[in-house]
Amino acid sequence: MNLKGTKAMVAALFCLLFAAAEAASGGHIFVDIDAVGMDNGSSWENAYNHLRDAIAGCSSGDEIRVAQGVYRPDRGSGITSGDRGATFRLVDNVTLSGGYAGYGEPDPNARNVAGYETVLSGDLTGNDAEAIDVCNLLSDPSRSDNCYNVVTGTDCNQTTVVDGFTITGGNANGTRERDRYGGGVHDGNLTISQCRIVGNSAHNGGGVGCYGGGTIVESTISNNSAFQKGGGVYVEQCAVILNRCTIAGNSSDADGGGVY
Repeated sequence: MNLKGTKAMVAALFCLLFAAAEAASGGHIFVDIDAVGMDNGSSWENAYNHLRDAIAGCSSGDEIRVAQGVYRPDRGSGITSGDRGATFRLVDNVTLSGGYAGYGEPDPNARNVAGYETVLSGDLTGNDAEAIDVCNLLSDPSRSDNCYNVVTGTDCNQTTVVDGFTITGGNANGTRERDRYGGGVHDGNLTISQCRIVGNSAHNGGGVGCYGGGTIVESTISNNSAFQKGGGVYVEQCAVILNRCTIAGNSSDADGGGVY
């Protein structure tokens, strides 16, 4: 083979290796409810408007960056608006990052979890009563049409990360087992970081219901309630690490107002 051919082969091999390395590290997918572009997640301008669509289009290793705003799990392709069974069903080894400024801001990549609040809301119709006794969340009429579980991590492990979100409005008051626990976060061996899990309710595990383990770090779990056990966090047959978290103002009718 001549020198020219050898150089061409080396260049082609380098390109393949670079592409493989890039694929292995994952890519960035953008979500912004206010974006006006092609709705394909390729940039802030062309961001997906709905988080469900980004999750459906992601692959292992990807990071989904979500701009400030309110996102509901019954919005997006292939889902019926108002479906109480709708949930943000996570994909293993994918990171969800909230708190970005997003489209139209001077620096759309600027990130401030408190300043650019990104809300995952189970309040599907936007009619939740603003002021209500936390003990009555499960039975409150204004929440009867909320989704059962805002975020679901079944079959995920701790390489699945949810970072920088407010998770609220889940109401797991259903009759099936999966619709009765984990109003805010349901199942999964996840890593949850810099999140506010607030104003959720369930029979067990108003804020978080865990059967798979996981880690919750630098997060606030507050004003959630359970009819039976674990107003803030319910853990069964697994180990959950709580590191530098605030757990306050939660309620349970039976055991474990904060943690069971």
